[in-house]
Formats: sequence, structure tokens, C-alpha cells
Amino acid sequence: MPIISIYKHAGPVAVERAIAERRVIARSLTDNKVKIHITDASMLEKVMRENDLMAMVRIPEGRARIQSSSNVEVGSFWLALTPVTRAQLSLYFNKLGFETGQQGPAGFLPAGDVPYYQAFEFADWAKMRLPSELQWEKACRGTHGNLYSWGDSNVVPPGVAFNLAKDPQKISGPAPVDRSDIRNTASAYGVLDLSGNIWEWTSSTFDFSEINRWAKADGNTRSLLDQLKSGADHAGVSDDPLMNVVVRGGSWAERADQLDHLRGDFRRGVGIDLSDLPGKDVYGFRLAANYI
Repeated sequence: MPIISIYKHAGPVAVERAIAERRVIARSLTDNKVKIHITDASMLEKVMRENDLMAMVRIPEGRARIQSSSNVEVGSFWLALTPVTRAQLSLYFNKLGFETGQQGPAGFLPAGDVPYYQAFEFADWAKMRLPSELQWEKACRGTHGNLYSWGDSNVVPPGVAFNLAKDPQKISGPAPVDRSDIRNTASAYGVLDLSGNIWEWTSSTFDFSEINRWAKADGNTRSLLDQLKSGADHAGVSDDPLMNVVVRGGSWAERADQLDHLRGDFRRGVGIDLSDLPGKDVYGFRLAANYI
């Protein structure tokens, strides 16, 4: 029986399942030789409070529902339990000689305003990489193709960082990854915060020129590239397809009428340079690896 079918929609239980199946490990960001097998939930909580340790979840090989296809074979890989935090990103900057001071409670917030090249360089420094969008979607939706990380319900569970900017009189931002109710965000594989909190870079380019060819084949007279470049669902895109990268997951800033941005199959194309992009603090990333 596939793992996913055992605990589909299990929510917080999915994390415990992943631990019991020995699919969760912690790896040092500064010394990739240091690896710790997570054996229980309390141990995982301690690891999540160590800036140098990144908890990783193994996603088993097998078929998955990706976009409209239900028969995509995806090999086994490891995905970070949570997005990279400000404190973890600081480890990289400190190594380069920059003092960022992202410690304490603020250090547990997911890193935002991270351009693609910086996410790529951090992953390379940590001897890991960014996930492909295929891998990201499988980790979020599982083999059954759940709409959101938590399942198919449009009722957003407590703990999902979504629509946090609804009161303009209050300072809003992402939710810390060590919050007590984050386990309600768990996908069926036990990965946290895939829907909401921070848009996550993938390693996949968003080829607008290819999409434009599809649009013309369907009889559209207006360039779909022009439509997408002026649309709210894409940001800072370039005519060069290699300069546009897919982000996934939605963020804390999505409005109540943008719940679809949190869907596991929702794709947004973003230009890799965030310098002139408004609202760029919603873009972060998480790590992946072929093996640990």
C-alpha cells in the first residue's frame, strides 16, 4: 500500500507517521557530514530550534498527480520540512563576512525578499539544491492530487499563514516556522508550510514563449505573454524564458479571494531579479536534495 494512502488528510499525524517510518533526518547547514535521525516529535521540535540544523523529509518514489496528469513517475528525493528561515540565511551571510543579526524570535520567520540567485547560492553553499516544481507539487499534493497541502477542503485550517494582511492598520508578515499549530499545514508526506506563508522558488523556469505558442495554437489573437506580464498572477517577468522561474505555494499576504494561490497545482512565474518588484518580501525558498 502506498504510504500516502495510509494517512491521506491526516494533518498533524502525517508528521508523526514520517518520523515513525524513519523518513525524517536533520542535516547541518554548515557541515553536511552531521546528520541526525529524528526518532520522535520532541526531538524534532528541538531540531527546529537549532539554526544550523535543517530537518529534511524523504519523499518516496512513485507515481503522482501533477497538474492534470495522474500518472507521473517521480523519483525519491528529500525536501526540507520548512522554508529556510532568516536565521538560517544569516549563517550564509555571516560566512561571507556580513553581520545580519537575525537571531531570537525574528530568526524563526521564513526568509523573504530573497532573489532567485541568492536562493540558488545558499542551496549550493549548503550542498543541496532547490526542488523542481514537479517535486514540490508531489510533496504538497501526494499521489491523490490533494488541492492543498492539508487536503481538499476550502476551509483553511488554523496555523496556515494566509490572508494575514487583512487589517491594514496592523503590521503583518509571515508566521514563524516554530509556531505550535504549524502541524495543521502538513501535507500527507509530513512536509510543513507548503500552502501559504511564503512563495517558494523552484528550479524550474516558466517558459512564457512556450505558453504563448500554445495560446496561438488555441486561436488566441493576443499574445499570452503580454497577458501574463500584465496579470496579477505573475510578477516582474521577462521576455527571456530563462529569466522567469516558477514559484509555488502562495504566501501570508494572499487575500481571502486568492485562496487558489495556495493550491498545490497553482503556478506563478516570477522574474529572477526582485529589485524593482513591489511586495517582494513574500518570496523565499526551501531546500531539496537527491540524497542525504
